[in-house]
Amino acid sequence: MRIKSIIGCAEKRGEVKPFNLVLTLNINDVGEQASVGQRVMRFDEIAKLWIQIESSKATPATKGCLQLIYITGARQSEVRLARWEHFDFDNNIWTVPPENSKTNKAIHTNQ
Repeated sequence: MRIKSIIGCAEKRGEVKPFNLVLTLNINDVGEQASVGQRVMRFDEIAKLWIQIESSKATPATKGCLQLIYITGARQSEVRLARWEHFDFDNNIWTVPPENSKTNKAIHTNQ
């Protein structure tokens, strides 16, 4: 899909000849659908990643964002746009407001 987009854009700009055969390919012509995996990280892998985040030269805010993404599985935009008022620390609930979620619906996460 990406190659088709790139070639299509280049064709519109006149950078490649019109009617490139790549544009006629379907996804099924060049591969198979990716399977959904159920792999879970081992404890040693989790520890290595956490240590790498902590020892990086990133700012504390970036480290915090990476760690929150890592432990919650949230999208980076949901974490970046989070505000203190979205967190209920008494009940351990993080509410992603509709305007910050991909589905435009509030997400309530217990962690």
